[in-house]
Amino acid sequence: MKLSISTFGWSGYAWCDICALAKDSGFSGIEIHDRYVPSFAGKRDIFDPTAANAVYRDMFDSGIHIPCIDSSCNI
Repeated sequence: MKLSISTFGWSGYAWCDICALAKDSGFSGIEIHDRYVPSFAGKRDIFDPTAANAVYRDMFDSGIHIPCIDSSCNI
């Protein structure tokens, strides 16, 4: 069974730290809880359009996937 870690409660960590945590803990995926977390808005983070290819390549090499994106709003 593949398990994922959620970013809920980890808002003070950068994307690279969460990826490293997931890989080191044996998780195969990361659920993005809130895309508007300020720590995800920096350079080389997951939602930086200029770094999208590099972030994808790093995740692919690590075997980390994004199985779902959670909604922090009432749809």
